[in-house]
This record gives sequence, C-alpha cells and structure tokens, in this order.
Amino acid sequence: YMAFGLLILGALLLFFLSFIHMPLLIVRPGKFIIPFCLANSFIFCSFGFIYGFYSYLKHLFSSNRWPFTVAFLGTTILTLYVAMVMRMYALTF
Repeated sequence: YMAFGLLILGALLLFFLSFIHMPLLIVRPGKFIIPFCLANSFIFCSFGFIYGFYSYLKHLFSSNRWPFTVAFLGTTILTLYVAMVMRMYALTF
C-alpha cells in the first residue's frame, strides 16, 4: 500500500506541476506534456501494486482491454519521445 500511495502522491504532484504550466502550452508544450504523461504512467503503474503485477497485466491484456492498453501505452510513449527526444513543437502540440 505504501508504494501505491507514493505513486499516487507523485502523480498528483506531477498533475499539479503540469497544470501550473498550462498557460505555457502554446509557447512550450513540453512543459505541460512531460509531467502530464508521467503522471498518467504513475497512476497506471500504481494499480499494479494493489492488484499484483501479474494479475494486473493479465487483466490489462485480456481480450476486451488489450486494444485500449496498447493505445494508451503507445500514445504515452510516443508523446514522451516526441517531446523529450525529437523536441518537435508541432507534433508535441
């Protein structure tokens, strides 16, 4: 429960940080996108500590949920890649 709580607390902190930078979204979208995507990832991973990672991954990749799981993970990873590595304004925005 402690790891779950720490990840949720970290996600809340990152959400707060991203929403502080929301006015800069037009000028520097990476300042909003990076903490927002990391906060989503923290929340996504935190439930693994509650359910157990094996059963949670089995649940996420079940026949009904795997397209949504792959879409979420793919878009989050690609967004972070474009914002942090490629640093392309148009794609990040």
